[in-house]
Amino acid sequence: MLAGSDRAVFPASYAEAEALAWCRDRIRHLIDAYGVALVAVRYPEPFGRSGRTDSARKRSRVEGVILEAAHSKGIAVATGALVTISKNLGVKSAKALLEDDTLRGLDWSQLNEKAREAVLAAASGLK
Repeated sequence: MLAGSDRAVFPASYAEAEALAWCRDRIRHLIDAYGVALVAVRYPEPFGRSGRTDSARKRSRVEGVILEAAHSKGIAVATGALVTISKNLGVKSAKALLEDDTLRGLDWSQLNEKAREAVLAAASGLK
């Protein structure tokens, strides 16, 4: 189902701007390597103070770099929190879909929760 999946970690010796440039280059390479047609980013849910932490700000900057890298390559982009993903999928709760072993006929029983969320976000961007 997934062409590729991994977890990237910025090189520890990089300053923030250098790490974001590294991230941009990596995203552009993945787009080229896999012939990506759509990039989807699931935004975090808006819970009180959670958006005011350093990690939330860092995540937002990385997401911005991902979106810019995709756009600059002419790739379609889909974004949104789970409520938007639910609306785009035409379901009441995208979160409830995460509990199933299949998504619209696709067997995703071997995928962890993060991978399932990524697939959901991507599916919500399909027309």
